[in-house]
Amino acid sequence: MKLSISLLGYSSSLFTVSHASAFNWDAITPTWDLRYTQCYSKFECARILMPLDYLNTTDNRTVAIAVLKVPATVDVTDPAYGGTLMVNPGGPGDSGIVHMLKNGRYIQHQIDGHKHYEVLSFDLRGVAYSTPRADCYSNEAAREAATWQSRGLGDLDSSDEGLKKHLVLSKAYGYQCARYRDEGVDFNIHEYTSTASIARDMLRLVDETEALRQKKLEVRTAAQVPLGGGNKEPRLMYYGTSYGTILGNTFLSMFPGRVRRMMLDGVVVPESWIDVDWSGNFRDTENANDYLYQTCFNAKSNCTLRKDTDKSWHDIQRRVDELIERLNADPVPGPTDNGPEIFITGSDIMGLIFSQLYSPLDFFEGLSTTLAQAIDGNYTRVIRSLVPPTPAKNGEDEEPADGIIRWFTWMSSTFASIACADANDTTGQPLQHWKRLLQRLENQYPKLGAMTASTSILCSGWQSHPKYRFTGPFTSPEPDEREVEGRPSAPLLLLSSLYDPITPLASARTVAKGHPGARVVMQRGVGHCTLLAGPSNCTRGVMRAYMATGDVPAEGTVCEGDY
Repeated sequence: MKLSISLLGYSSSLFTVSHASAFNWDAITPTWDLRYTQCYSKFECARILMPLDYLNTTDNRTVAIAVLKVPATVDVTDPAYGGTLMVNPGGPGDSGIVHMLKNGRYIQHQIDGHKHYEVLSFDLRGVAYSTPRADCYSNEAAREAATWQSRGLGDLDSSDEGLKKHLVLSKAYGYQCARYRDEGVDFNIHEYTSTASIARDMLRLVDETEALRQKKLEVRTAAQVPLGGGNKEPRLMYYGTSYGTILGNTFLSMFPGRVRRMMLDGVVVPESWIDVDWSGNFRDTENANDYLYQTCFNAKSNCTLRKDTDKSWHDIQRRVDELIERLNADPVPGPTDNGPEIFITGSDIMGLIFSQLYSPLDFFEGLSTTLAQAIDGNYTRVIRSLVPPTPAKNGEDEEPADGIIRWFTWMSSTFASIACADANDTTGQPLQHWKRLLQRLENQYPKLGAMTASTSILCSGWQSHPKYRFTGPFTSPEPDEREVEGRPSAPLLLLSSLYDPITPLASARTVAKGHPGARVVMQRGVGHCTLLAGPSNCTRGVMRAYMATGDVPAEGTVCEGDY
């Protein structure tokens, strides 16, 4: 899940590809079956066609989905081959291609034991290398102008004047996105990007992955079993983080008999997602924020934000709070190298801190330096965080994943496309409805304030109505390891860090109630999802055992981190 930042994986280089060569996705002709080609040195890439509209069988229009696979360390004919783990990084709108380049090998390391798995992810409809793109602007100048116009509105709050401007801009954005057409496309892609459609895409990927495996074994079946018939249909093994838990939960609820293993990490409550009600998502944000100051105080001279005179971590927190209050009362100018000029507010500092809570091990050291300099009046690092990245210069060495992130400029549009497609329609709500919402959130979260309502406001003006939605119930029947028709093969495994800034532990426990036998494993640490909270031999052992046998650990299992 995002507010105004990327959710997961892009800043965390767990097992990063080492200077792999770039890859030309346009060189792949999309086909109805999976046809992989070597890419990025040691990976395999494909583009597969999917029906645009699953509910209209007479509609021959298609979308093309980009797929990247981390091959297993053994051949598919080896008895130790465990199958395919499908992964989604979250967002919605984060690139599965980037996620695999950054984290694919690490995820494979997490699950490989006696069995060895290939790991696969894909760009959702409209995302990055999947086409057509779910964009809203035909050129970068328009996108940048819209970004700065939005920033110029100022902070979202419950005042009539400010709220009206944010609401009308959201409506204008909704119209803009509904009018957008990718090159050579005559339809509004935003009407076909709901999680229900993506779940159907994933089901086809399961079938085509198994068909390819059978082809390699030279015993391919004569035909795929029709959806819903027989009990030997291919089954999904899945690991989803953040929004990926919405996708996984949707798939499990729609197709319970097509699930072999499902691990959801950093769990979102689907009913709240559909209601665009994020009020429960921030219950642990303050605890995660306090962790920043606590670790800084304990680090002593290794943390630039700490002063020798500090008596406790509260002294560090107080200085940062004073910085935020000062900048909210009196913003400062921020000139940039190539423009445009900006001004810095306390909300910018809050947003920066919040984004870094996702992966403390990666970010806290740099964040402490940024905050320490800002407190002293040097805003250079803050400005750098607020200005969009520029493409690498000729001759600069850049990881392929980083190049994709710079190129994939319409990520925020894909977030809106998927999130608002899933959301209940709120376009007719009056001003007083939004005032009451913002006032409630400001009272509930005094520091975060209306920032927690940003997605609700975004979807308030969305004009592209989805053709296909799934709104629940988000439940599944009792699992059966014998792969009985209509039942998952194993219980749902839910993972959460102790203090997750955006998907709290309580959400995992709520979701577990809808799935018999589901088990919640908590990793003691701070960060968004156990994937970014830090390594844990205990969590790794739980994941490996679950993948191999389908067994879940004892109720109340707590894993310690290795950090």
